[in-house]
Amino acid sequence: MLIGIDVCHAGPKSIVGFSASTNPEMCQYYSDYFVQAKYKELVHDKMKESLMAAIRAFAAQHNNEYPTNYVIYRDGVGDAMQNQVLSTEIPQFEAAINAMYNKASYKPEITVVVVNKRISQRFFVKDSRGNLQNPPPGCIIDKQLCQDYGQESSKFDFFMTPAACT
Repeated sequence: MLIGIDVCHAGPKSIVGFSASTNPEMCQYYSDYFVQAKYKELVHDKMKESLMAAIRAFAAQHNNEYPTNYVIYRDGVGDAMQNQVLSTEIPQFEAAINAMYNKASYKPEITVVVVNKRISQRFFVKDSRGNLQNPPPGCIIDKQLCQDYGQESSKFDFFMTPAACT
């Protein structure tokens, strides 16, 4: 199951958007939202209920089978708040999974990708004439320029160019 979470601070309150794929082609989604205090990025509650509802929606389309893996994209988190967001939100996902999979013979894997769009790093590649240009869409940088968390950590950094840049 592919899950996306973002918080919008544009109105009088902050709105948390939650979406989760419900089919193998990842073109059908369960979606939810909830309102919280203005400029509050951390989601202290309600994430568990949203994930449990998404799991039920998935199971309804798959003969009551639950997803075997979860990939969660958490958007809008700055470097300073990354650990706070993870320590607040990951336990809610784990609680939802523990509640839903309490009689299952396995627990699914959870992968969390924290998306940080406001970075100061800039990347360029040389074209055939030696001129610098933006990297192509899909370019991933995951060596040398990324933070090293050590072999004991399951965390890693990477930079990705998801679309053509001008």
